[in-house]
Amino acid sequence: MNASVNHTSRHPFGRPPQNCPGFTSIELLTVIAIIGVLAAIAVPSFKPIIQRWSVRSVTESMVSTLYLARAEAIKRGGGVVIRKKTNNTDGCTLAPTNQDWGCGWGIFYTDNAGNLAPIKSISPAKGIEVTVASSGGSITLDRWGKMSGINAKGIYILPAGGNLNPPAQGICSSSGGRIRVIGDPPCT
Repeated sequence: MNASVNHTSRHPFGRPPQNCPGFTSIELLTVIAIIGVLAAIAVPSFKPIIQRWSVRSVTESMVSTLYLARAEAIKRGGGVVIRKKTNNTDGCTLAPTNQDWGCGWGIFYTDNAGNLAPIKSISPAKGIEVTVASSGGSITLDRWGKMSGINAKGIYILPAGGNLNPPAQGICSSSGGRIRVIGDPPCT
């Protein structure tokens, strides 16, 4: 038998090293505090980026709405309407006038009984103002896809409060249905 076995070590691989590498709790708390300070400094600089993405998303949603409504009007032989949601819909207060569409909008068609039936409902991102210039609260499309209730001045989309940094976007639309997105409204 081997009499030189050391029974005092309980570690399975022998004696553990005396100086284990790693962090102390003070070092860990210091790193967490530094990361917190850096995050607090960096977060406000992301606000313009997030607003720009929101404006772009709502712009793309409105352009898609105009194209879908136009296609539906041609398919159904007219009778398609895009209507703004009224103020205080779902607690939204961004639509006090007929020109303000910040609470969202929907696409409808007139059924055989003369009632408006929904095709699609759209709710824009929170904190984004949508203004349809010279709007009576709706845009009507005839059987050729031509729009009434909208003019070449178009649609303005910007962060709530009129903050133009990030810049607003505009959608210019002719009555014939030509749609153009511009980065600096108003349409000319």
